[in-house]
Amino acid sequence: MGMDVLIRPAGVGRIAWLRGMYEIWRWKKSMDDVDIARRNQEVDIRRALRNRSVSRPNGDISPLTCEDCDKEIPEGRRKAVPGCTRCVACQALFERGGNG
Repeated sequence: MGMDVLIRPAGVGRIAWLRGMYEIWRWKKSMDDVDIARRNQEVDIRRALRNRSVSRPNGDISPLTCEDCDKEIPEGRRKAVPGCTRCVACQALFERGGNG
């Protein structure tokens, strides 16, 4: 006996069964995409919480890490450009129209 005989219900043609299995596979694959998107969103939220603005003694507010590459923004840049959210390299790319 073939394996499809054990899985395929009686009275269902092979083509109809294969179409049904394909639809289930497509649905499951789309759920995987949703799961990946949800995980990416959670990572972004955790990063935003970790990088939340910290008050400086002089009242300036800047995150500690770049919002694009997640590397530390040098103290000199945070002092020179209060409120900056990107490192110099990512800011240059952003200003050129890149997606940083």
